Amino acid sequence: MTQESPHPSAEDFLTQAVRLKYLTSETSERLKNECRESGVIPAQLVIQKGLLDAVQTEVIQSLLRPRDVIPGYEIIDLLGRGGMGLVFRARQLNLNRPVALKTVLVNRMSSQAALGRFEQEARTVAQLRHPHIVAAHDFGRYEGRVFFAMELVEGQDADELIRQNGRLEVALAWGLARQVASALAHAGGLGVVHRDIKPGNLLLIDPPEGLPFPPGLPMVKVADFGLSLCLEDDAEDSRTRLTSENVTVGSPHYMAPEQLESSRVDFRADIYALGATVYHMLSGQPPFGGLRLSQVMAQKLKGDPEPLSALVPGLPAATCELVSRLMARDPEQRPGSHVEVLALIDRIVPAFQQALPAGSLSVSDAVPAARTQLRRRSILLAASLCGLIFIAASAWYFGPADDSRPMPPGTVSMRRQMRERGAGMLLFNGLNTSGWQQRGGNWIVPPGSASLTGTDGQLVRTLFRAVSGRPESVEFYRLILFVDRRQSAAVEVQFGFAAGMDRNGPRYALRWTEQGFTVGERLTEYAGFQSAATPASPPGSDEIAVIIERQPGGWFVSVNERLIDARPLHPEGELPEFRLLVEGGTASFSEIELTELVPATPEHPAPETLTQP
Repeated sequence: MTQESPHPSAEDFLTQAVRLKYLTSETSERLKNECRESGVIPAQLVIQKGLLDAVQTEVIQSLLRPRDVIPGYEIIDLLGRGGMGLVFRARQLNLNRPVALKTVLVNRMSSQAALGRFEQEARTVAQLRHPHIVAAHDFGRYEGRVFFAMELVEGQDADELIRQNGRLEVALAWGLARQVASALAHAGGLGVVHRDIKPGNLLLIDPPEGLPFPPGLPMVKVADFGLSLCLEDDAEDSRTRLTSENVTVGSPHYMAPEQLESSRVDFRADIYALGATVYHMLSGQPPFGGLRLSQVMAQKLKGDPEPLSALVPGLPAATCELVSRLMARDPEQRPGSHVEVLALIDRIVPAFQQALPAGSLSVSDAVPAARTQLRRRSILLAASLCGLIFIAASAWYFGPADDSRPMPPGTVSMRRQMRERGAGMLLFNGLNTSGWQQRGGNWIVPPGSASLTGTDGQLVRTLFRAVSGRPESVEFYRLILFVDRRQSAAVEVQFGFAAGMDRNGPRYALRWTEQGFTVGERLTEYAGFQSAATPASPPGSDEIAVIIERQPGGWFVSVNERLIDARPLHPEGELPEFRLLVEGGTASFSEIELTELVPATPEHPAPETLTQP
């Protein structure tokens, strides 16, 4: 193997430091001059000046010598830094596959506890073969460095999901928890206790093709068995070895009380941590949140966290009771096995069937599948034709770009043809309101209805798609949803929020009342609805299909496959969100889907134009 220079150039070292945001560009330029004048290598200079620590320096040197760190692996980038070591994105050369490569920090090599935990993780994870556990590939030592190659899992973790949503809906929280319980049951069967279950160790990915996961439910991969304890070893010896330096292992908010007392730990510690994780998912904050570390540990040994029912009024009593039981201070009061935990979860959410792979959920009882699929197939076919109808109808409705005829108020000329980019994304999966934010009123998902039902209030959805695990706004798109006005006085779908007003500025709205539906505007959050058009006739039923498109030429709104209005884009930019509003009663919304649109090109043209009937 060709050895790379152990001392990269000052420019390469400092460029990497700037890319990693360890240094600013201005500091980097100043250090380059100092290196040239003094002859000191940059790694030494930045440590002397206190600008970087030894770990940051090691990261940069590893990235600059990507094939010298561990034989057979090429370092690509840094994934994370933890208490035990570094995790790199890497490539296993002989199999040409991406891996997560964990190494113990060089400056921790003298710590036998760190090495003990690291080697324990490797031996433990190597035994585990489960779809909800991150797989182990390789383990070894090289030039005083211990390494561990694992399955590379792309995506966010549950902690990030909670931060994005504030809190998770009941069905989603238990859907994730059930997968974790399934993984822990497998590990427990091999005598393995994880000891650090928490939202940050639950990696979320899209389910592989063919697995019957319900739409909107991520697949969980449990990571970081670095604090695991093999029960088939002598438990007391293992505990003493791994905590001999008086280091508390685990995350205090989620740790069982017996872990804090350094007493014997078994599978019931993981059950407590799972309960604490569900508590965080449902409330948006960890147990004993807001307290200092010492206060958390003291409170955990003598008291219980604030009840979920007090933090989140309206949670089902069975959910609150199960979380409380999972988090019982006395291990004897917790469920007696992970299998029992699975059964208790299934009792709470009876629509989730068990005829599927462990950890996956069925929605056969939760969604009226036949009706949904037939109706969706019809509306998606209509939506795919909408672009064609818009193009053909533009001369009739809007006039060509150079048409001198006056256009109807609020309309714009369509100048671009659009095509779909990829498949549509369900914004509401029929089970929960994950990804939505409630602003007043009461919003629920009635059992078996597969619809969002709201009473006198608003529900907000921000429009993002995941790119490499990070949210990215969608510029042009088609939004499809079904609206059932039921007993409400009025229903609105608000869109096109003008940027720069902290969500309180002008926005467009499709409004539906007894008189019919029309597109108009609200100038502020609390201003009245304004429309220059007479409402179209009522549709003759309590339900309508709505299609709203954001295109470079403006907003285009259709009801029941008929184009009814168009509005210009706000010149100052627009916020990537829309809202559902219910006034004076109850209404429901279902089958809400978003499809990204991009301008057509010669290589990727829009469908052929239809003739206007």
